[in-house]
Amino acid sequence: MLHIDITKRLDRFSLEIVLDIDVPGITAVFGPSGAGKSTFAKILAGLCTPDGGRISFNEKVFFDGDAGVNLPPERRGVGFLFQEHRLFPHMNVFKNLSFGCFAGGRPPCGDVAEIAKVFGIDHLLRRSPASLSGGESQRAALARAILAAENFIIMDEPLSSLDDALRENLMGYIERIPPLFGIPIIYITHSREEVTRLAQRVILIEEGRVMGCGSPSKLLKKWRRTVSHQDQKYEGMDNQ
Repeated sequence: MLHIDITKRLDRFSLEIVLDIDVPGITAVFGPSGAGKSTFAKILAGLCTPDGGRISFNEKVFFDGDAGVNLPPERRGVGFLFQEHRLFPHMNVFKNLSFGCFAGGRPPCGDVAEIAKVFGIDHLLRRSPASLSGGESQRAALARAILAAENFIIMDEPLSSLDDALRENLMGYIERIPPLFGIPIIYITHSREEVTRLAQRVILIEEGRVMGCGSPSKLLKKWRRTVSHQDQKYEGMDNQ
């Protein structure tokens, strides 16, 4: 169970997330650009500190403003896949993946060679990140996130910089992670296609607030009606 009750002042609004949710499989955090999704992801991973509140996962407290608890990223057991691949340039692929195993000093959660084979990068382990294609680099980053994940993986717009063919290929790898490794994924996106293809449930965020949580089919319809209503309102104002 993931419990979140936090606030964070942003430039245009305050991020105010109150949420209790089971997160097996893939949970999409969906909403328009600038809604606060990436800030939410960084707060969850420990890369950004909220102004107050509490975050816990399966009774493990990540953050508690009143109690003065704020675990650093390496102690949260969370893998993180950025939009940019962010492999360490001074390490080969094997060392990048191995680094994920021992983040925070905990024991490895998987075998590097085995996971590299699953992601089709076992022949690339001695290569430098600079020599990889975009798809190879993203698969290596994905494998590293799995090796770093004790509790769950956060993916922040991981496919937005890829072309259609690579996006399709990577989605195939992503959807296999929960059944193969038993690791939940929290997937940040503004792509309807990715939500429909990958997610079992959706958290809808607009202007820093949770507007709904449920199945993709129901939540996307709700969001479509909301956007349509807003567009009509704006169009009416323009005509005045």
